[in-house]
Amino acid sequence: GGVVSPAEREAAREAAVAASLRQEEALLRELLPQVSQLLDGLGCPAEPPPELGLWLPGYAVAGERAEGAGACVVLVEPSPPQHQRRLAARAAAGGPVEVLRRGP
Repeated sequence: GGVVSPAEREAAREAAVAASLRQEEALLRELLPQVSQLLDGLGCPAEPPPELGLWLPGYAVAGERAEGAGACVVLVEPSPPQHQRRLAARAAAGGPVEVLRRGP
């Protein structure tokens, strides 16, 4: 019960978005090294096997060979960007996970 002021509503919305981004980033940082190793073992296909969609629903996933090193680099984009899917990421087998925010 009660009334929520516009400032309280906006603060709650901002807190929800921030929590969502933290959760999404943690998930991507945990899964992408495994996905990178998996795709590297498959020859780094540009179009990963469909079952990979079960690991990262709502994301477009692609593999590409890094120039020089030959490592498989996994690229992940939200499809479409929305609440709970706003981060794009890039990871190479054994390398760091780079994260970039997409959408508003």
